[in-house]
Amino acid sequence: MRKSLSIVITLCALLFSVHVNAALINVAPDGTATASSFFAASTPANAIDGDNTTVWNSGTFAPATITIDLGETIAISQITGLVEQTPNGNVRHDVFLDNILSFSWTGFSTTGLLFVHDFITPVAARTIRITTTDSPSWVAWREIQVFTQSNAIPVPATIWLFLSGLILLFINRRKSIPRNRNDHFSAFSAA
Repeated sequence: MRKSLSIVITLCALLFSVHVNAALINVAPDGTATASSFFAASTPANAIDGDNTTVWNSGTFAPATITIDLGETIAISQITGLVEQTPNGNVRHDVFLDNILSFSWTGFSTTGLLFVHDFITPVAARTIRITTTDSPSWVAWREIQVFTQSNAIPVPATIWLFLSGLILLFINRRKSIPRNRNDHFSAFSAA
């Protein structure tokens, strides 16, 4: 029973302490946004404020551009764009990282559509520029999010639990191993 308990404790502790939880954090709100143009109060800052009810609207048809400066080079894992568009139709949004074309979002688009691009490995960049070259409506975004990974550090209690499990496992293994050759043979002869 004690051995089984120590194995369970050890396995649980390993799962929680060895597995590093990677959380995605939106760093866009910490940056600044500029655009080729904007309509009335629909400023570029609205596209990165973390609020899906505000909008950046260029006030013009394509081409139109919005640029996000993160303030420092960050390892980017994912970029998303929540569309604001009336009427619906085919679009092309070219996404540049530090002035280099990284990918494009293309296809039929509607208000509320979420474009997502995951990087296989994080890409280091400071600026993200989205240039819309084709759209049936004025170019606008509800929200643009730029995600980086934050690795969670195991909590001290989890480390303690892991070490306790290892100690219990070690103690139980020592008790189950015969002390010397005579003990081993006497166990068989007693049976």
